[in-house]
Amino acid sequence: MKHGPVLLAALLAAWLAAPLPAAEIYVPALELCTLGRTEGGVFGLHSRGELDLRVEGGYKFGGRLVFGFFSDSLETAAQSTEPLLSFKAVGIRIRDLFALPLDFAYFLGEQDTFCSGELFDERFGAYPFASRYPSWLHFPESSFLYEGIHTVSGTGFGLDFKLKKDVALLSLHLYQDGHFVEEGPPLSFEYGHWSADLRAALNLSKVKLEAFLGATSAAQSAYGYYRGGLLFYVADQSVEFLLQAGIPRWAPEEPFGIDRLYLLVEPRVRLGAFSVVPTFFWRPSYFLLKSTGEQAFDINLDFGIGKPAEWPLAGGLEGNFVYQTKEEGTLVNELRVRLSPYVQFITPGVLWEVRLNAKILPFDAGDLLEVLIAVKAGF
Repeated sequence: MKHGPVLLAALLAAWLAAPLPAAEIYVPALELCTLGRTEGGVFGLHSRGELDLRVEGGYKFGGRLVFGFFSDSLETAAQSTEPLLSFKAVGIRIRDLFALPLDFAYFLGEQDTFCSGELFDERFGAYPFASRYPSWLHFPESSFLYEGIHTVSGTGFGLDFKLKKDVALLSLHLYQDGHFVEEGPPLSFEYGHWSADLRAALNLSKVKLEAFLGATSAAQSAYGYYRGGLLFYVADQSVEFLLQAGIPRWAPEEPFGIDRLYLLVEPRVRLGAFSVVPTFFWRPSYFLLKSTGEQAFDINLDFGIGKPAEWPLAGGLEGNFVYQTKEEGTLVNELRVRLSPYVQFITPGVLWEVRLNAKILPFDAGDLLEVLIAVKAGF
């Protein structure tokens, strides 16, 4: 839409015109990642980054406007003629509708992500417990980061039933789905695909539970697409366990196989300053209603020393084993092994991580080592 930047600027200007005490502007996330590697005998750097700019105001009639920036090639982004910030979401939330424990929301763009763990720290104020495995550190060149099992995106309405404050939540989303697009230029949205998602969450002191079911009407399927998932987390002293399991997309006329499954299992053992975190991850063949073009089973073993959230310096060693059966739609059947010693340190508001990736299999002396620097900042 050629008038998009003008419209977004007008929305932002109108929002900022409100009295300052009624609005807050902040950056909830800023992530940068630089990968150094040798290609064709030449060592070079490749950087990617993501930033969200969020404007919120008013508790009773809560408004939210989100702009985002993402680039998988920051070296060329500065030369781009396209606007750096793009629209991500806007919404108006009416809390305690009719004096009931019911919130009503009207939204456009990206909304809640199911079974990622973000619900519990955003809505309930729980300590973050999400797995750090599906990240740029582990997928520095992948198009899919597999954050949660499904993300609501489109234009519609949401209802949150607060069954018990800070303990239980039941949500319903009804919307025109925004995941159906034809790749441009120009980018073309396929309107008329309708979705519904029902989610329930339980927040206890040691147990976190989230489950959802969803359906989408789609011209590509005579009976529509269906999805569902479950997140289960339990912690007791030095032991934690995280499970994320679900089906991101299934059509009744399609054969059902294990390739449809999203499965992440992560037991964690922490003994003082030492920790062992094995992650077992089965990548789904469909994610966000699209084919990923890949299929793989990952095992990641993280041996850590230190307490990253408390100590200024921590580190460890990761062993990553991936059996890749399909990549970019092509059968490969290849075992990939990588060892990664890493160091983490904290400066005010910023978590730094530096790691050295050694590619053991498949072995290539010219592409054996990679250096990766990641920065995650909170404001």
